[in-house]
Amino acid sequence: MGYCSRIPIKLLLFITVVVILQVPKMLFADQPVVEKITVEGNQRIQTEVIRENIKQPIGSPLSELTVNDDILRLFKLGYFDSIIVYEEPFGKGINLIYSVVERPLIKSIEFKGNSEISNDKLKEALTFKPRSFFDKAAISASIDKIVDMYKAKGYYNVKVTYEVIPVSAMEVNVEIHVHEGQVVRIGAINFIGNHAFSSKVLHSKMESSTPGLLSFITGSGKFNEAELDRDITRLTMFYMDSGYINIKIEQPHIFLNPDGKTIDIVINLEEGNRYRISSIDIQGDLLFPKDKLMKKIHTKTGEWFNRSKLMEDIFRLTDVYTNNGYAFANINPETAINDKNKTVAVVFQINKGLLTYINRITIIGNTKTRDKVIRRQMRVWEGELYKENMIKESKELIKATGFFDNVDISTSKGTSEGNTEKMDLDVKVKEGHGGMAMLGGGYSSYQQFFVTAQIQLQNLAGLGTQLSLMAQVGGITKQYSLSYFDPYFLDTRWSMSTSLYNMSNIYPGYTTNDTGGTFQLGYWLIDRLRIYANYGYDDAYFSSISNAYSYLLQNGATSAVTLGFVQDTRDNPLYTTKGSLLSGSAEFAGGPFGGTFTFLKFDASASRYFPLPFDTVFMINGRIGYGFVPGNGILPFTSRYFLGGINSLRGYNYRTVGPEMPALLTNTDPLAPTTQLMYGGNKMIATTMEYVFPLIKEAKIDGVLFFDTGNAYAENQGYLASPLQMGYGFGIRWFTPIAPFRFEWGFPLNPRPTDQPNVFEFSIGTFY
Repeated sequence: MGYCSRIPIKLLLFITVVVILQVPKMLFADQPVVEKITVEGNQRIQTEVIRENIKQPIGSPLSELTVNDDILRLFKLGYFDSIIVYEEPFGKGINLIYSVVERPLIKSIEFKGNSEISNDKLKEALTFKPRSFFDKAAISASIDKIVDMYKAKGYYNVKVTYEVIPVSAMEVNVEIHVHEGQVVRIGAINFIGNHAFSSKVLHSKMESSTPGLLSFITGSGKFNEAELDRDITRLTMFYMDSGYINIKIEQPHIFLNPDGKTIDIVINLEEGNRYRISSIDIQGDLLFPKDKLMKKIHTKTGEWFNRSKLMEDIFRLTDVYTNNGYAFANINPETAINDKNKTVAVVFQINKGLLTYINRITIIGNTKTRDKVIRRQMRVWEGELYKENMIKESKELIKATGFFDNVDISTSKGTSEGNTEKMDLDVKVKEGHGGMAMLGGGYSSYQQFFVTAQIQLQNLAGLGTQLSLMAQVGGITKQYSLSYFDPYFLDTRWSMSTSLYNMSNIYPGYTTNDTGGTFQLGYWLIDRLRIYANYGYDDAYFSSISNAYSYLLQNGATSAVTLGFVQDTRDNPLYTTKGSLLSGSAEFAGGPFGGTFTFLKFDASASRYFPLPFDTVFMINGRIGYGFVPGNGILPFTSRYFLGGINSLRGYNYRTVGPEMPALLTNTDPLAPTTQLMYGGNKMIATTMEYVFPLIKEAKIDGVLFFDTGNAYAENQGYLASPLQMGYGFGIRWFTPIAPFRFEWGFPLNPRPTDQPNVFEFSIGTFY
């Protein structure tokens, strides 16, 4: 019986297979075979491009489903306004014809009616360009972007339309018409439901505001919907930072007033209760003892709940783990709310993840700079433990070279091996201008008319070395110099520099002529701290000496060794926004080193840069110097201190601040008139304060306000024996691709009888 029951089942399976095999024949029994496919109507688009997107095979029955897919596929190319498929008899089957109508090309795009936003700015919003195919969807999307641009400027009633003007059978011009309307300003901002804080306090937390007295200058009071959305977030964060953890703020209600020029904004909110912190704990994977980790938490029990402060605590705890190899540490603050006592208990749950090692470091974007120049600034290497703080330090060190406009280090997760993770680092750099070649001229209060030719290579051959050649010829000065600096000599921690120079300067009463050179070896003790030993030789010769200076000036050679240090933590040596620059040196001349003069000289300088809001920077600099000759001698004239000028004490002419003495104009007549002789000091003190702010950020043009003080003193005087001379003023700094330019106007605050009421100076080159 069991055997017989299987026979119908086998028959049934056989019939099913036969039916399945016959279905395609049944489905296509009435469909003709496609013997040929023809494309017509295309003028610009090649037939091959169209055929590549037709999947209906020749020699097979016509498939309506496939043809429909072909039509959709061709439309997605964006080239056609219409596509019609029809058939004609051909042989034993049909000729399937794809008839297309191409979209016209856009010949030109023109804006009309716009005045608030320039054509160039509006073009940035376009998703189509001239010589592209006309596309209604692209034009509509572009119009939406233009409307958003106007709304961001307060033109809430703006209307933008477009007109298509046929030029030929296959070309059109597109005119975009802008009806700007009037700027919509905020008439009032009202709050409903606020009890803990007054409306005035809440207004102060928003960027959106009603027009102020100077709104015609500042532009305040313009309505910006996107800014209003950000204001709701700001208000929410303000409440949560004040203990109101259940704050609810509705989407603002906006009412356009009948005048069409102003709107009123109504913001409904529900503050809820205010909560204090009842307890704080740390649980989970503790890398260090709990009491040590608790020191990273600044939130205290008894304080009002503060979300921002809590987030800062999370960042500090996370740094502990990421700086010790746990790149994927996750710290989650769990809160237990006690509505009865109005308190919140906070527990920082720590999941340290797996220990992470650096897998691969890839340098990207350096088309000229050698990899080794970048890698030697890295403080993490392949195979080492991941340390977030060292990665940040690497980025700062690479930026501090001054060779790159931008530096970014990104991370990507690699493979996991057992109980460890691998992390890849991509060091992406954007190279700046590696140097400059300049031929120019100008006029300054000190140098008068001058011509300058300079070649300065900051990154010679991509090796990180610096070469500079300079020649300057003016009415009172002639300078020629050649210098070379290798910060990592022979790829070691040693540095090497050398220079040669020849210069002459005409001063009232004498002319200096100096020829010499230097050779220096340095060593990087730690990152950013370098010590050095420098040998210098200078042969000084005076000419055109007046009688008043005849007994002070002595020709001769200075042969000296200088020992010093430089600690530079600036983020960029040229365009500095933060960090410091410290230096100190001791110069020993004569004695065993030979030369005409014997003396000792000590100098120190310290600068600190503070980043401030609105991309501004405050800088303070202090300098002090002291020189003496063993046996109570007089420091040689060529090594004495003079202040005044753009690089020492602005508001005073070059080398005019320091000790003076009366001197006879002639030594043959004791009754001859006298003059004040500037003979310089053996000691000096000076300070500088600057506030730098952007004027045209895109062009790197900054404004500067400054206040300088300083003076130099003779051997028989102590520091501050006479008042410090003070100067103040303003200037413009332009960081061009070839060199930084300074234009500064200084005014003496406590002028002496011989000082000018103001001094204008400019210079080309580094600042401090």
